[in-house]
Amino acid sequence: MKKVWKWLACAALLFVSVGCSSSSVDDAALDRLEAELKKFSEVESMDYTIGVDSTDVKAEVYGSFIAKTKEISMAVDMEAQGQKVEKFMEIYFKDNFMYMNMFGVQQKQQADMSSLDGLGLDSDTMQIDKESLKSNLKTATLKDDTIHMEIKDDVLKESLKNQSTDLSTLGIDEITDAAIDMECGDSLMESLSMTFTGTGDGETKTFSVYVKFANVNQVKKIEYPKDLAEWPLANSTDLTK
Repeated sequence: MKKVWKWLACAALLFVSVGCSSSSVDDAALDRLEAELKKFSEVESMDYTIGVDSTDVKAEVYGSFIAKTKEISMAVDMEAQGQKVEKFMEIYFKDNFMYMNMFGVQQKQQADMSSLDGLGLDSDTMQIDKESLKSNLKTATLKDDTIHMEIKDDVLKESLKNQSTDLSTLGIDEITDAAIDMECGDSLMESLSMTFTGTGDGETKTFSVYVKFANVNQVKKIEYPKDLAEWPLANSTDLTK
């Protein structure tokens, strides 16, 4: 599990570090990217999946979110070395409590959900610096509601040099290519994936980090375990602090 979170952190750092550095970039693709990001300010409920897919490890975090009632569900599936464990961890937020079930050990703790209001995003803050982004991309295209972007080689190398994740812990000596693909939808993007290609142990390796959204603003109820109210109170402090 620790390796999965390192992959997610690495992917996130690479994505956000693309900012300053021509290329085959379609302005329509960047305009659509900004429009899709702004839609997040209107999200009140949805189903989601966040995953890592690689040769060695596959993992998915999935669940539902409702802002009005401040409810969240989350489950984690993990697959490594041919072994798959479904829902080895489950987390629920309801009525200012966080409920956690890990390998059958159930507990609950108080959690302050008062700050949860939608996704906490303002459409005015979801603008992107298109010119700066354009200078960092080899290509950006828009075709059939799909945005495809590839990061320039020198920008990718500089980004990796300036972030602290040790790629050797991921079995990768060097990342050589990074691409981003977004499938756009009517109410919100349907998926966003970041695919990385590199070398490790003398061979080419790839891994991807992705998010998927469904039933945007249509989720009315989250299915909780029937015995949720019976889960014991943990003897520790509020996990949200």
